[in-house]
Amino acid sequence: MHSPSAAHEPPSSAPGGAWGLYLRSPLYVRILIALALGVGLGLALGAADLDEDTKKQQVGNLRLVSDLVLRLLGALAIPLIFLSVVRMTWLLMSNTVAAILIGLFVANLVQPGRHVEL
Repeated sequence: MHSPSAAHEPPSSAPGGAWGLYLRSPLYVRILIALALGVGLGLALGAADLDEDTKKQQVGNLRLVSDLVLRLLGALAIPLIFLSVVRMTWLLMSNTVAAILIGLFVANLVQPGRHVEL
């Protein structure tokens, strides 16, 4: 039987199983999982009883993944910096316009120097 509250739950777009649990988890949990897997893989390759040529081949196989990750990070850096500069410029300009408008409003309201004759 379906419980009454189950009918009101939104459907999950993530698949089930371990992969679905991974996709539904927060970003910091995903990062920690990837970190643990990376450390585990590094320890396993380092502790494996392999000759030097096999270890070099194993590291060479991982080089493609590492190069891909580094290139993706490099490709993301420039747009992120550009968007940060655009956002900060927009904030600076909007704060400047707000300060000018507030200053004009207060000056027209208070009218400093109204009773001063030159």
